[in-house]
Amino acid sequence: MGKSRQVVLKVEAVTDFLAAQNLSDVAIQIVSLATVRRARVAHENGIEVWVSERHGSLAFEPALDKVVPLDTIAKHSEAFRLRRRDFDNTADGFALASRLADAAITELGRDRTCELFFVAERDYWLRRNRAGRKQLAR
Repeated sequence: MGKSRQVVLKVEAVTDFLAAQNLSDVAIQIVSLATVRRARVAHENGIEVWVSERHGSLAFEPALDKVVPLDTIAKHSEAFRLRRRDFDNTADGFALASRLADAAITELGRDRTCELFFVAERDYWLRRNRAGRKQLAR
């Protein structure tokens, strides 16, 4: 039998895709919050269909042997989400965001920090924007 061909669909979250498609018996490769996660959702006639989520990475294959610093990711994600946003001086707000980003970059790297920061920003603005929530729901 020849080598299978693969089709990979990029999704925001593998678990959300599996839930939406009612695929409860599919194994996900690698733990939650890993830089790259994927799951094979179909395999037929030499073609495999995978779904993949990436967090601040251009990789397509998960690093199965790499330790995922779950506590560090959670700490910096929480810091971004809960940061103070109202300042009398805008420069003070930028300074705080810069300090938080620098701390995260030191522990997680630039790419993962960027992803965590913008997820927190999107969530912040979606909580305040009904039109944005409706668009995301589509």
